[in-house]
Amino acid sequence: MPLVNPVASAITGGSYTGDNAVGRAIPHGLPGTPKMVIIGIQSPTDTDGLIFVEVPTAARILTPSTNASLGVTAMDSVNFYVGNATSQSNSANSSVRSYTWVAIG
Repeated sequence: MPLVNPVASAITGGSYTGDNAVGRAIPHGLPGTPKMVIIGIQSPTDTDGLIFVEVPTAARILTPSTNASLGVTAMDSVNFYVGNATSQSNSANSSVRSYTWVAIG
């Protein structure tokens, strides 16, 4: 039986500035739905070290002090989505913050 190659077939990346929108679409440019999206805060004034990791079934928010799960983001063959009405700062779309992302297909 052949082994399945777990290596990503494509990687893209970019950045955006948060705007507090709920369900904001960020185009990823991959030929299909990403296997994972990693989002980091780029702003030098942010000291909480948030790293957002999205997978097709849920979003995981990993910080130095917490490991919370938000099922509010999604991804499809065109976009990944950020922003949660109850917690923008924990869903990668807090107003004025700068985010950098990498999508792995």
